[in-house]
Amino acid sequence: MRKLGKEKYKAFIEINFINSPEFKKVFEEDISADAIITGISAMRSGVNFTAGKTLLFLDEIQECPNALTALKFLAFDKRFDCIASGSLLGITYKKLKSFPVGYVEEKRMYPLSFREFASASGLAETVISYLEECFNGQKKVSDAVHSAMLNLFRTYLLVGGMPEVVSEFLENRNFENTAQLQESLHRQYTHDIIKYADRDENRIRQLYLQVPSSLSSGGVRFMLSEISRNARYEKYESGFQWLYDSGTVPPCFSVKEPAVPLETNADRKLQKLFLSDTGILCSLTVKNAYFDLLSGSENANLGFIFENLIAQEFSASGIDLFYYNRKGIGEVDFLIQDGLEIIPVEVKSGKYFRNHQALNNLMAIKNYPINKAYVLSGGNMEKDGNIINLPWYMTMFIDVKKPSGHVDMSYLADCSHRHLWGSGE
Repeated sequence: MRKLGKEKYKAFIEINFINSPEFKKVFEEDISADAIITGISAMRSGVNFTAGKTLLFLDEIQECPNALTALKFLAFDKRFDCIASGSLLGITYKKLKSFPVGYVEEKRMYPLSFREFASASGLAETVISYLEECFNGQKKVSDAVHSAMLNLFRTYLLVGGMPEVVSEFLENRNFENTAQLQESLHRQYTHDIIKYADRDENRIRQLYLQVPSSLSSGGVRFMLSEISRNARYEKYESGFQWLYDSGTVPPCFSVKEPAVPLETNADRKLQKLFLSDTGILCSLTVKNAYFDLLSGSENANLGFIFENLIAQEFSASGIDLFYYNRKGIGEVDFLIQDGLEIIPVEVKSGKYFRNHQALNNLMAIKNYPINKAYVLSGGNMEKDGNIINLPWYMTMFIDVKKPSGHVDMSYLADCSHRHLWGSGE
């Protein structure tokens, strides 16, 4: 944002509501564009708003809910561009006088994806293009490239995608330093829950802290009984939703059947919960197994790490998370809805990918819209009938059809505020 402001605008004005809380006063009463410009100019000497050539950057906007409401008036005024940044933990749950529906374009940021991490690590774009050709043509990757990509992917498992952590690792190549940063970020999340949760902060914190141990225990789904024998979903439902909306815990819901649309088949009480960053998960659960992960050892039971990373990759690609688990079939780790087609996905922690009985059982049922399935593993690209083995790193090429065409804006105008903001779409 700073790079954009300094390179593309004559004037770049940055307000951080944590470092400079006094600027909240500007938004306390009159939040018209004229009043905001006058107030900021009066409080910061040397500021010069030039129509058509100024970018106002409001950072940590969750600390000033009135500033979020004021975006509508700044956008309607049209003299100055405005960009805001903040934590979803605070933005979603602060009490707003009015959310500026129709005036704000929301961009949800995620940890660096594997593709972004690879690029930051210096991987040539020609290699990415070659891998994409292999993916599209279902061709085996050369042994040398495959081996190098597996090593890079395993490194990404441990480093994750938090920008500060990635920068530290690329500069010093020290996993001990990155683990300390990751643990610090985890503590900051727990502190932010207490800070931003208007209610139920204790239950929200319990849920968040339980996710790593729930994953590492190898259970199929998140069990409230692991928190308390007397815990009931109804008491924790708002806490779950708070974590979903905050972006810290992507949920993966069980579906009653693998049929379109998956959303209406979902049972929200049956869910797997993941951490948004696998590097943080590794620092909390497998610090004594870093060597095993890097070396590709298949002795350790680390499948949950790989499953979390695939969930992270899918979430960043805009793919909703669902899974299927039925007696007589077994558990299928993920189901992807691609248009009117369902694609089952199985995740393996090693190179051996031919043992996928649950997939076989599901594929044998002919009345579902399933034409192919993916197995993600450390093995090379290989096709076995309608089951395709993909190396983990090729997850970056899995995409789904997005809605296209004309949108009836009159319909959108009639949608509820909760739907537009809470859905994250």
